[in-house]
Amino acid sequence: MNTVDDIRTALKNRYPEVDDDDFALQRVGFVVENPMSAIGIVLISSLLLGTTDVAQLAQFTGYSRQFIRAIAWNMDNNRLWKDGKYECAGWSSGNLLPRNKREDDEFWVHILIAEGSQWSNDAKSDLCHDASGIFWEIKRVN
Repeated sequence: MNTVDDIRTALKNRYPEVDDDDFALQRVGFVVENPMSAIGIVLISSLLLGTTDVAQLAQFTGYSRQFIRAIAWNMDNNRLWKDGKYECAGWSSGNLLPRNKREDDEFWVHILIAEGSQWSNDAKSDLCHDASGIFWEIKRVN
């Protein structure tokens, strides 16, 4: 995987049930990618690029800086983005995608943490930013 489209395709192939067109139509009135897929793309992009820099991730993924800043805040608050690196050993096994159920489960915990709906045991605080809400709002406005 070298491009954001490669990542998007790989995630759709691995998790085809995530993007639900009917849900998107109800939420924003048109078909759009699910924010959970977008968050997964940002996390894998962070791993691929070896950075947690919001500007670099926004440029690579095409998502807004506001959306990625919310993800970054949640990941930093939960100590998963440290010193410019993504602490993903729980699911990556050196790969860009999870390879088994245990890794899938851990990857989705990271997505929920990045979204702001779950916290790690050693989170700095119980505060969060609603990354999905930001994603939907940006899609509604644009």
